[in-house]
Amino acid sequence: MARTLKETVYYASNFLNQETDCTTRDRPFESSTEGRKTSIKDENNNENIQIREKTFSSNQDCLKTLGFKYTLNAPLEDIENVRELLARQQGHQNFRRDEWEFFKTDYDRMMKDDWLVTRFLLRGRKGNHSSASHGFVDSRTAQSCYAKTIELIKACARFRYEYRINALTEEKDFPTEWTKVRGMFHYRHDLVGNPVAYMRVGLHRPKLIEEEALRHEFKRYMLYVLEQCDKELFQRPGKALCCVFDMSNVAFENIDLELTTWMIKSFKNCAPKLLCYVIIYNPPWFFTATFKIIRKTLLSNNKRQSIKFAYGDEILNFIEYINLPPYLRETLS
Repeated sequence: MARTLKETVYYASNFLNQETDCTTRDRPFESSTEGRKTSIKDENNNENIQIREKTFSSNQDCLKTLGFKYTLNAPLEDIENVRELLARQQGHQNFRRDEWEFFKTDYDRMMKDDWLVTRFLLRGRKGNHSSASHGFVDSRTAQSCYAKTIELIKACARFRYEYRINALTEEKDFPTEWTKVRGMFHYRHDLVGNPVAYMRVGLHRPKLIEEEALRHEFKRYMLYVLEQCDKELFQRPGKALCCVFDMSNVAFENIDLELTTWMIKSFKNCAPKLLCYVIIYNPPWFFTATFKIIRKTLLSNNKRQSIKFAYGDEILNFIEYINLPPYLRETLS
């Protein structure tokens, strides 16, 4: 009996995942010794589950790759200087009345969260090559750095207003068919305490959101999920988001290059230092060509280093078993 395109892709990707011997470069943090079985209980404490526990040649090196280079807040003087400039932006001379009312909750967080201001400062000082040898912000170019930081904050505010996303946005604001399917959600944290967002690419149906208004609303929902992770970063210097793209059983029709491009640009322009690293989990064989396009056109050298590939229980190199969502724990048990 002839197979459909979807079935062909499914069988082919499974075959290649089983038969292809991936290199250590493609499978990060390969263990130098054999893994071993260990028995742990699930979150309901009901039964023992056998999983394969990885052993690492250098666990410390593994953990270092999951964190930011910057683990401390910027000096308080720099943070207060940005806040002083931001306070001058209040009112309707810099924002329309509806924009300012919407931005108010973000503004209040800026006045309390030192790590959030630090994230914008890190982006604002980009290109200031002398800053590394003259402290966090080079005093000779400090004012231009602060001004650039303020412009980034204002651009982020307008972007969030465009999609109507702020701290007051709730899950009930979105269609229940999106929230119940759980194709995109936030769940617990990784090995070093970064919040984790999961994108189940196999559940995505681009043809169902081709209408411009619906597509805009779906992007808004994506931002809402990321916002839930961002809330966990309040006053947690050095922490950022881990994003897992679960590509198990993905077919051609699930790939949405436009949405992926939009997401990468959104991170870059409007969410500085929100993303720490991305896990591409169980990618199918045909994803290689798509990723090459993304890699060459959208990712800097530094960002390329933040892309991790994992197959099967290799995800335990990044996230503890008990902190995986239930559907993933079931596949590993």
